[in-house]
This record gives sequence, structure tokens and C-alpha cells, in this order.
Amino acid sequence: RGADLQVDVEITLEEAMSGVRRDVTVPRPEPCIRCAGSGAEPGTSIRTCPTCKGVGQVRTQQGFFSLMRQCRDCQGRGKIVEKACRRCKGAGELEGTELVPIDSPAGVDHGQVLRWVGKGAPGQHGAPNGDLLVDIQLKSHPIFRREAQDLHMSFPISFTQASLGANVEVPTLQGKVVMKVPPG
Repeated sequence: RGADLQVDVEITLEEAMSGVRRDVTVPRPEPCIRCAGSGAEPGTSIRTCPTCKGVGQVRTQQGFFSLMRQCRDCQGRGKIVEKACRRCKGAGELEGTELVPIDSPAGVDHGQVLRWVGKGAPGQHGAPNGDLLVDIQLKSHPIFRREAQDLHMSFPISFTQASLGANVEVPTLQGKVVMKVPPG
């Protein structure tokens, strides 16, 4: 299976409240076009590794114990490239990017990680893709601070309003509302 990829997405408090769609640039390896992902220069051959016989692992015996380790000659591929591809240097893939639309649901919080199955790095030799992990970063708001599902803010009122009571206009994310401050 391909590797999981992680990206950070920064959203505002208003976007966290209502949900938002963002296009995120995800770094993602792409198969090399020149060698078709094989890692071999076109026109050259790929042969089975003589050390591991194409398995990619070598067994060593130490007393009663039998240990398996990755083959050093082929780096666990089981194949040896006669001449490495000039474009990808034998890796079979190049760094690329993809624009992925990310829908963050309403109520998402700072530090929450969203998972998109199959949007990660491609697997080798036809294996499935990894997952894309999106780490939500909430921008600080000039008025409100979030604590779990609640919004908090400081709102100054005068001594007279506090002692006699008053109706005051208080800002919210949807606009101002009139709030009754009880006497005392």
C-alpha cells in the first residue's frame, strides 16, 4: 500500500462553524513517463537479482535462528536495473503535485485530523494508494476564542449597566444580537 500523506489546512472560525471546501496542493509521487515506472533506461534490461533470486529478502542462519533481511544488492526489489533511467535516477517515480478538493465539515476543531481514503501516495506494483491526512489548523479570531463547542468573548459593560441592568448589542459570528443584562 502507498504511504499516507499529511497536509495542514488553515481555516477561520467562521469556516469551522459552517464548513468549507478548499483546494489543497498535495505533494504526490508520479510514475516516471520515460521509464514507465520501471526505473530502467528505455532499451536496457531488468534482470532478476542473483543474490535473492527475485524475492527481495535474504535468509541468514545463525545457530538455531534464521533471520530474514532486505537484499542489499537490489534494495528489496528483487530486480536489478542494468542502467538507471536518466530522468528519475532509477527510482521509477518523480515528485509531483495534485490539487485535491477538501471538504471540512461544520464544527471541525483545531488539531482535528480528517482522513481521505485512497488520496495518499500511490502504491507500488498496483498496490492501493495510501490515505490523505488533513490536519485542521484554526486561525485565531480577534474577538472570540473557542473552547470545545462553545465560543467565549469578553464584553465590557459599565457599572451602571451591571447594577441597573440593560439591553446591550453583542457581536456573534452571524451578526449582532441584543442581550439582556439582568440587574445586579
